[in-house]
Amino acid sequence: MKQNRKPKQRHTSKKRLSPICLAADDPAIIEKRSLHPNRVRDPNETEWVLKSGMHSRKYGDRVAKGTWVNFPVFSFTLEERATCPAHCSQFAICFGNRMSQPRAYRYRHGQALTDQLETEFQILSLEPETAPGTVVRAHTLGDFYSISYVSWWAEQLARHSSLHVWGYTAWTPDCHIGIAIAQVKRDFPNRFRVRWSNRPGEEDSVSVVSGLDKVPNDGSIVCPYDIQRVKNCAECGICWESRKHVVFLEH
Repeated sequence: MKQNRKPKQRHTSKKRLSPICLAADDPAIIEKRSLHPNRVRDPNETEWVLKSGMHSRKYGDRVAKGTWVNFPVFSFTLEERATCPAHCSQFAICFGNRMSQPRAYRYRHGQALTDQLETEFQILSLEPETAPGTVVRAHTLGDFYSISYVSWWAEQLARHSSLHVWGYTAWTPDCHIGIAIAQVKRDFPNRFRVRWSNRPGEEDSVSVVSGLDKVPNDGSIVCPYDIQRVKNCAECGICWESRKHVVFLEH
């Protein structure tokens, strides 16, 4: 595997460490939207927004160890860039650039989304299989798009003691949305495990590097999935069990 390869322009290699990089004048950058607008859809009552981890090679279907052991895993996806801060370090090389396959749906953010998720959370809190605890990977793509949306998460966590959330945010802890996220992290420290992105070396954060030779020698943990030491996130659990800085490999 080659290291330190520069990001290629759009629609080139799909190999790890060769992200699709969008030019500054690409419409997806200028308009703050997905490169694949035909994959963005509205939530609807005929299908669940939450997708079981059993359908994800990366996430896995059930946590294998740690404090969330045996909890089933779910995830959902928003529209990249449309919900993300423009200062995100991955704004132009988001891995969503290559997610164009028919099943790679992004759900349009707004009231319809949160209404649908509320219904699904309620069902999961009552079903015998999921009532003891569920894990939701928030935003495979996308980010927290407003303060009110962050507050909505706090309401859901207060309402459903079985709900456990993990994810990442490009908002900084001192901006308006970041301050709101930080408050939810304090209020639910063991159930809202959202890490700060692009903050190398800081506790409870993550960063992305172009190769293993770029990993800082400061005790940071390289994502075990990225270096093929675990089958999936559910088998690992570092992102919600540990506060150490985690490093992902660019892809």
